[in-house]
Amino acid sequence: MSAAGRFCDSTLAAKPLGTTTSPIAPSAALADEVADLRAAVAWLEANGVRMAPGGIRAGAAGHDICFIPDGDTRGFLADHLGAADGPILDRDGRHLGSHAGAAAFTVGQRKGLNIGFPTDDGRPRFVLEVRPVTNEVIVGPREALAVTELAGSRFSWAGQPPVDSGTPWSCEVQVRAHADPVVATAVLREGLGTTELVISVDEPIMGVAPGQTAVVYLGTRVLGQCTIDRTVSAAPVSASSRSSSCRLRSRPPP
Repeated sequence: MSAAGRFCDSTLAAKPLGTTTSPIAPSAALADEVADLRAAVAWLEANGVRMAPGGIRAGAAGHDICFIPDGDTRGFLADHLGAADGPILDRDGRHLGSHAGAAAFTVGQRKGLNIGFPTDDGRPRFVLEVRPVTNEVIVGPREALAVTELAGSRFSWAGQPPVDSGTPWSCEVQVRAHADPVVATAVLREGLGTTELVISVDEPIMGVAPGQTAVVYLGTRVLGQCTIDRTVSAAPVSASSRSSSCRLRSRPPP
């Protein structure tokens, strides 16, 4: 069965068109349609959401986090999630230094590690993984940011789910707003008490992190999306640390 034949639904969502405009963001399907938009807006306003007069200014390409007006994201996270000292480790678990709160770090970050000594080969270190549960930050070489597989258990479809979900199908996947879709293979895989949408890319992609959205396309058709729970690095690593996981609902210990 072809990839298109696995998604037998007349309700299609289309990839954003207009490749000369910027940005072209991944278009994930809504899990549920909004039946009454005015009522939805009224509900949001009644629950404290303030609508910007006149909407977003013309030509705006992006905004900072709107509910942190002073721009101090690290301070906001420390106030709301707490901040505790924790270890900075390499991929083999060796202790390299300490940090004042794992929530302040992001995958791909290079500056602000403050480890105090260089690597043996003199190359910079990058944040590869943030572990909120254990309050650990994992660092390593840039090539370890390359990802060959990503997966998430929180997924939805733009229409009906695939007819033969246990058989892999060819597709394209896009993770970041300014990234190009890449050729991939997707499959629904049963795990321990959960089902994951597992996406393997033909060529490694850089800097993918848990919490991002992966949108799956078939040509110009949006098949669905998932929130990334874990990734697999393209760089060889010991079996104990090959798959990185980060559950967004978990918090660092107080």
